[in-house]
Amino acid sequence: MTQSQREALLDLLHIAMLTDSHISLKEESELERSINAIGWDSQRPREIHLLNSMAKARQATESAERTNEYIATRTAKFINADDQNKALSMLTSLLSSDGEGAEEIKFIAQIRELFSHT
Repeated sequence: MTQSQREALLDLLHIAMLTDSHISLKEESELERSINAIGWDSQRPREIHLLNSMAKARQATESAERTNEYIATRTAKFINADDQNKALSMLTSLLSSDGEGAEEIKFIAQIRELFSHT
């Protein structure tokens, strides 16, 4: 996975957590596990990206249009099936960690749809 994809995946993980307007302890634990599994290869510290990523994800949820644009720009970074499957697996694990609701199922379906077009 490239650094650009790592950053995009962290962004997607953050916005995924916001889909049901509830961040559980299980989701936070799964997010931390995912963050550690992704790795990092940048001069800029991962913690700086994480803080900015959550803020941008919150801003993106202000409207459906902004959310869709945010998700589309991040999913576009994953151009091969292997990387798409890794990202989808981490997103699914995060969202299922505390039970999937309707909004979370819709989110995963949107990611699958966007990945099918790249």
